[in-house]
Amino acid sequence: MEVNNLVAPETLLAMCQREALMYVNAIHEFVSPEYLPYIKDVWQAVISDEAFIDYLVLRKGRMKGHLNRYIVTNIVEFMRTLDFYHSDSLLVLHKRMEGVDKKTGIYKSAGMYCLSREQRKKLRELKTFYDGLK
Repeated sequence: MEVNNLVAPETLLAMCQREALMYVNAIHEFVSPEYLPYIKDVWQAVISDEAFIDYLVLRKGRMKGHLNRYIVTNIVEFMRTLDFYHSDSLLVLHKRMEGVDKKTGIYKSAGMYCLSREQRKKLRELKTFYDGLK
């Protein structure tokens, strides 16, 4: 994963993993009550899973080397459909994660990074696992 010549790829990934956790922490109040005790573990599993790792760091464009907030937004949206988050709209969650009161380019362009079948399957498996703990 050649992303940034100044930072080792492993270090860059670790930085983006930490940033992803901080990014989604902004929507902690929207976590469904039954998943509240597990949401940090769920996210740790997501950002550590091979199916997601290669997508966490942007590899091109002016934001090269930064957290791929597009993919995180799509993960949040899919997790919302799985009831990890209770919100009528992704836009509400997006605004909170971005810390703004309007749609941003991240929200408008999130479709560029749709989740793969494998990624959706992994998220469903996490839901099944944590449903078994409730």
